[in-house]
This record gives sequence, structure tokens and C-alpha cells, in this order.
Amino acid sequence: MQLTLDDDLQLFHETTRKFLAAEASSAQVRALADHPAGFDAAMWQRAAGLGWTSILVPEALGGGRLTASGLPELALIAEELGRWAGPGPLVPVSVAAAALALAEPTPRRDRVLSDLASGTAVVGWVADHRRPDVSGPVVSRVDGRDVLNGEVSGVEASPTTSWLILVVDGGLLLVGADEPGVSVVANGGIDLVRRLATVRFDDVVITDDHRLSTDPSIELDAHLLDIAVTLQCAELAGIMARTFEMTLEYVSERVSFGRPISSYQAIKHRMADHRLVLEASHAVVDAAVRMLEHPGPSASEAASVAKAYIAAHATSMVQDFVQLHGGIGVTWEHDLHLFLRRATLASSLYGSVAFHHERVVRLLESATPKD
Repeated sequence: MQLTLDDDLQLFHETTRKFLAAEASSAQVRALADHPAGFDAAMWQRAAGLGWTSILVPEALGGGRLTASGLPELALIAEELGRWAGPGPLVPVSVAAAALALAEPTPRRDRVLSDLASGTAVVGWVADHRRPDVSGPVVSRVDGRDVLNGEVSGVEASPTTSWLILVVDGGLLLVGADEPGVSVVANGGIDLVRRLATVRFDDVVITDDHRLSTDPSIELDAHLLDIAVTLQCAELAGIMARTFEMTLEYVSERVSFGRPISSYQAIKHRMADHRLVLEASHAVVDAAVRMLEHPGPSASEAASVAKAYIAAHATSMVQDFVQLHGGIGVTWEHDLHLFLRRATLASSLYGSVAFHHERVVRLLESATPKD
């Protein structure tokens, strides 16, 4: 990120980086490849102890933040996770915390927020992350009861996910993952530690305990998508920055015909082009973070601009870095593929490039005065 960091944020950033250096080395990430959750529960609770999961949680329930909104520090965490291709359900937990913080207090909401803050619970956000404009599960009246039915694939969740949140007809539902009729089935995926699942609801009985009242002035669907997209873009910017540094170091050391390959004009041009994209990516992420502090159409526009730009460049950039590494770049032993896997998956979630282009157009059209 290019945001100016005060002393507190600088210390938070340094602490986050040191934590991930100790907890998310490439060897540790590889060791989690067969873990059902994709992350170690004890590690996640230690991350919670650093404040990762409580930034958007009300202070009365154990939350805390360094900035007015908490979004700059969350984006710093996401960027560092990208730089390590690290484990942990940061996006769904942050989205859940934001949604629950907007809800009126209930015993269930307060319990889940408290568990989120301590890192003892993981909440999955059930939305069609590839097509956010498609309606998801629905609640209907059957035999005098409200029942929830539907299926969504590509949800960031695992067998350890305790709760699920979803927006249905503009209202927020909080459903236990172990309730009758709820199933969470693991999907395959290319990322070593990020777990996706198909979540299915079969006649899940919905009561008043499941329903949470939220601020009607905030379009909840759009706001949660904006948070997820902004954090994801920060992570992608971290991936791009780390792989750029790895490649710059490699081409500076790799000698061909008696000179470093970085001295060849073709390599210089490629690296210069990538640097321009990297700087632009940091800029659009910073803009999205600033705008998200005030939920609304402008925040949605900034988030979609960031996603449309970064997702269009991240994967191709890392793929070119693989090519610049030569044969070693395509081996299992080299860490570049960890970042390429993460970038490829992240670029495809929470809406395609085409979706976000269309979303920006819709937002601009709605903001344009009609004659």
C-alpha cells in the first residue's frame, strides 16, 4: 500500500510481517496442503490475538482498531497475506464481522462476534462469488414455516466453519453450519491452503433467531462485496509486489553470456512495464480503501475499478515472472507457483473483470442526472 502510515500503523504493519514470517513460510504453507481447513486453528487464534479478527468488531465485544474505520489496517494484513500466500480465512471473517457489526444486538449475534474476535469461530459468507449479481438461496413459506433452500458453490469455507451468513431479500441471516438441512461439501481448488466449498440448504427452518436487523440505509449486499473485493485486491497487490521482488533479484543474479540478464533491453522493458502496473495497482487499492470508509455507490465504484484493473493484470504478470525464471520457475520446488495459484484463484472470485466493468458502468449511469 502507498497510504501514509503513522507510527501506530507502521508498528502494526511490522508486527504483521514478522508474524507471517514466523507462521507462514513456504514450508509451512506446503505442509498445510492436505489440512482440511487449510490453516492451523492455533495459528489463527494467535492472529486473532494480534487483532486481525476484531478490527471490525464493536469495542464492547472485544474489538479494536487503530483507525476510524479499521480498513487501512485490514488492507495491510491482506497485502501481507498476499506477500506470503499465507493461510487463514481473513476475507470471510472480515465480511462476517462487518455484517454482524451492522446488525442489532441479539444473544446469537453477540456470541458469534465474540468468538470471531477470539479466533475460536470461523464464519463463511454464502454468496455467489463468481456471479455476485445472481440471486442465491431463497426463503419461502412452507406448511406455516419459513424454510431456506438453495445451493452456492465456490464459498470460502471448510469443515471447520462454524457459522454461515447470507443476505436474502435484503435481510441478514446467521445460520449454524451444523443445523439440520445445512451441508458444506469441499470443492477442489488450485490454491494449496484456500478452501472452497459448496454450501447447500435443504428446507432449513428459519426462525427469528436467524434473522438479524441491519441499518436499512446501507445496501448490505453491495457493502459486503465491496469489503471482500477491496481486501482481495490488497492481497493481489501483495502477490504482485512479492513476485516482482523475487524476479528482479533473479534476473539481476542470473548470468547469460557473461552478463546479468537484467542488463538486456528486452528484460528491462518487461520489468519496467510490470513496475508501472504494480504502482497503479497499489494506487487503486488505496483509493478503494479510502472510499470504503463511507459505504455507498462511490465506494462500490472504487472497489470495482480496483478489481477490474488488478484482476486483469495479476495472473499474467506472475505468469511472465515464471517465464523470466526459466526452467526453475515451473518446478514444484520453486515458490512462484504458490503465488500463481493464489493469484489465479483470487482473480476469479467475487466477480469477473467483465462483471466489475459492467458494475462500474451501471453505477456511473445511475449517478448521471437524467434530462
